[in-house]
Parts: sequence; structure tokens; C-alpha cells
Amino acid sequence: MFNLGYAFLNAGEVNFIEGRIKNRSEYQNLAGIVNVAFACELFIKCLHNTEEVQSKGHDIAELWKKYKDINGNIATEIESAVMSRLVTDMSFDDMLHNDSNVFCNFRYIYETQKLEAVRKSPLRPQFLKTFAYELAGHLQNHQLLQDREHLQCSQE
Repeated sequence: MFNLGYAFLNAGEVNFIEGRIKNRSEYQNLAGIVNVAFACELFIKCLHNTEEVQSKGHDIAELWKKYKDINGNIATEIESAVMSRLVTDMSFDDMLHNDSNVFCNFRYIYETQKLEAVRKSPLRPQFLKTFAYELAGHLQNHQLLQDREHLQCSQE
């Protein structure tokens, strides 16, 4: 699950690098942020698995709250690291709540006829990217993957 999350994070990141994509359209950032949001979801679920907790759903705010209830100290460390890298007047919780359903809301945008809403949406890709990288870094740096090899988190 971790490697899959990192693949979605990398795929999303490519969408934000200027000059990387020819014939760039207005949807390019949308595609990127959907991939990054899905990476956040997978990384949080990976954290759940390291605690041997099952999780379902796509709402990253709910998934994160569940993890905070399990391991508040680590969650606070990750939140602090994210906030130290952003310049914003918003709180971590406000930004997370704002972007918590990006994956669900925008992955089938062509079916929902919400294109105008997307164009006006206050999405903050930098928040989700920073959150995803902090989650991935925490999983790697704290050897959660190596220590819990028997869990789904470390397997493909």
C-alpha cells in the first residue's frame, strides 16, 4: 500500500511541474490534486495498518481523525511538520476539512457536471502535497514499514 501511495504522489507531483506536460489544460492541476489526495488516503490507511486498525472510506479528514484518536502524539508531530512548511492563516484542521473529499468529489468530475464549481474551488494543492510527503516520510523514517512487515502496509 505504501508503494502504491508513493506512485500516486509522484504521478500527482508531475502535474504541478511547469513545462513537464505538453498541451497543458485547465484540468492538469485537477488530475494532480486527485492523485495527491489519493496518496494521502493510502498513507493514512498505511498508518492505520501499522496500528493493526482496519479503515475504509475516502474522507481523509475522517481517516486522519481516526488515526489521531489512536496515536495523537505522532499525529501532532506530522501536523506540526506540515504547518511549519506552509505560509497560511488557516489551521491544519481547516485545510484538511476543506480538501478532505477531493478524491471523491473530483475523480469523476465529467459525470457530476461540477466543472464550474471546480474552477471556483479554493483547493490548496500545496497543503495536500506537503501532508502526503510528511506522511510518507514518517512511515519511512520511523521504520514502521520495516517493523511491521507482516502488515498489508508493507506489501504490494
